[in-house]
Amino acid sequence: MAARAKKVNRSKRVDSVRASRDGHQFHEAWVARHALGLDDGFPHVGLREPARRALMSCLKNERSKAAARTIKKLQKVYVSALRPVQQRINTIRTISWDRPKTAKKPKPPFHFDYDFDKHDLSRVGNIFGVPTWKIADRCISWIRTWDPKIEYMHDFGGRERPSGHSNYTTGAEDSFQSYGAYLARHALALTAGRLLLTTPLSVDRLYLRSLG
Repeated sequence: MAARAKKVNRSKRVDSVRASRDGHQFHEAWVARHALGLDDGFPHVGLREPARRALMSCLKNERSKAAARTIKKLQKVYVSALRPVQQRINTIRTISWDRPKTAKKPKPPFHFDYDFDKHDLSRVGNIFGVPTWKIADRCISWIRTWDPKIEYMHDFGGRERPSGHSNYTTGAEDSFQSYGAYLARHALALTAGRLLLTTPLSVDRLYLRSLG
């Protein structure tokens, strides 16, 4: 009886080396999913890139299958799975105010800084062939998940505005960034990430030719 019990106990012993390896592989996958949002629930391009680089550096000497799968996925983070489309649409330097009269405006509204609207929003729109006003609406949808009431990009969220700056400053300089600008920039990064997953890149030959 004692011999049988001893044999059973041996069979139930945990392989510490294997457990450690399995735990390490599980942790790799967990970090990749949560740090990079590989479930595509939070495709923030500004957060994904530093996390992608860090993970690539950590995994470069790994030989496990889990690490190989993670590396393969990391290499495709910024590769669109959709075939580019050729279309002549140029949203560069257009503004979100150019929306059709039939398109309802988000309520409550959110007013982007003029330069941010004209350059940043329109640039993302041009990459995907999406009108600037639609980029703005997508950004506002993200902003509303964080703050249901804010209406201006230059809103400092109740803090005192830095002296010497007008009410219509962009809200972001080397020394400070307004609450509204913070929300707008993160919303645009998430909008770009979402579009990369769902929308083909727009290839405008005339625009590319103009770049040289």
